[in-house]
Amino acid sequence: MYVKEYQKHDVDPIIIEGVIPLVDTNTDMWYYINSSGIVEQSITIQKTMDGKIAQVGIYSNGTLWNTSVDEIVPMEPFLFDGIHYGLPYYHLKSPDLKISNNFQGKSELMEFTITVAEKEPVKMLDYSEVLVSLEHYYAFDVSTGFLVSKKTIAHLQDGTQRELDNIQIEIKPGVNPPADVLKYFEIKKNREEQK
Repeated sequence: MYVKEYQKHDVDPIIIEGVIPLVDTNTDMWYYINSSGIVEQSITIQKTMDGKIAQVGIYSNGTLWNTSVDEIVPMEPFLFDGIHYGLPYYHLKSPDLKISNNFQGKSELMEFTITVAEKEPVKMLDYSEVLVSLEHYYAFDVSTGFLVSKKTIAHLQDGTQRELDNIQIEIKPGVNPPADVLKYFEIKKNREEQK
């Protein structure tokens, strides 16, 4: 399964040691999913908008290697439960959930909207102003069942609304990684042998 993700953020610039700010990225992900729905191998390549590789995550043979921290950690094979950015885990039981159908070009979309209000305004690292609520939007293509977009709007105490994230997703089953991507499995294997 191949997943292409375009992610944009409208956040305040932060300079805090040890904190990585949200940046706009393009990410390519490939998953090898067996007949039981278990991910046996995966590769995620995250790039900045100018095409530079920010990090690569390679999962195979019970370990995960993230190139940005150069750490190899144990990881069990896992069930592929879809690309949904937490919708079934955090929001489907919300009393504020709204569901609607919409059309985008020739595609019919099923849209889920959830507003999560804070009991007290919350300070976030992403904004200088405090957060009052978050509004989450998920849009699924009715014909495929695949998520096509996810957006989060931050409502701040000064009355402004900022797009914390805007993610556009393309999902294509049956697409194999190209040779330059597959080479990461060999690089990971060599890295593991060096440890």
